[in-house]
Amino acid sequence: MNLRTIAAALAISLAVSLPTYAEDNPESRLKVAEELVAQTVTGSMVDNMTASLWPTVEADIKSKNPNADQAAIDGLKADFIDMQKQQMADLVVDMPAVYAKYFTADELKEILKFQTSEVGRKALAVTPQIMAEFMPKIMQSLQTQMPVIIERFKNKLTEKGYKI
Repeated sequence: MNLRTIAAALAISLAVSLPTYAEDNPESRLKVAEELVAQTVTGSMVDNMTASLWPTVEADIKSKNPNADQAAIDGLKADFIDMQKQQMADLVVDMPAVYAKYFTADELKEILKFQTSEVGRKALAVTPQIMAEFMPKIMQSLQTQMPVIIERFKNKLTEKGYKI
């Protein structure tokens, strides 16, 4: 290879890598993080919460208002969704900045790509159910195991010459 070929290859590789580098600045990170939060937290999360909460709310409304027609119920559901989205948006207003602090723009794009994929949407939808199902087991384990762990740790402290 001659010097011109090497110089051309280097120039091409720099040109290809520069857009990625140029896109990874605080503003671009924040922009992608805002999209991530909008798609996954204030969008999908609210949809999932509504899907789990609305049947109970709707049943309660219908039981207390037997003359309410379905169009009115559907309107109330839309109001409920809007209120949830606003509350969630207010709650996570600073979340994009935190994402942007820990991830590059490209990493955020990959997270967004996954979480908006079919499997990612399913993961977002079922993770709360998984945690709800598993949390009692975690709590039970903590209640029974924490005294044992504390006692073992006290023994370790004593063993190493620390006062407890």
